[in-house]
Amino acid sequence: MDRVDLFVRLWNALNSLPEIQGRRVDAHLILGKSIRKIAREEGVSKSAVRDSIHGGLESMKKYLRKNF
Repeated sequence: MDRVDLFVRLWNALNSLPEIQGRRVDAHLILGKSIRKIAREEGVSKSAVRDSIHGGLESMKKYLRKNF
């Protein structure tokens, strides 16, 4: 699998997430924001952000297993 194919697969998996969850995964893993910073920006608890990111990654794994 080349880099472009991997990027497309990951992009599709990320875009399969609900908007808030996808935004949090993107902010943390791609933009490198801390969970604390995301929580502060959104006005929510750190645990809400952490749980959302964890759930998003699990959903992405399931999406990738199912579709590829």
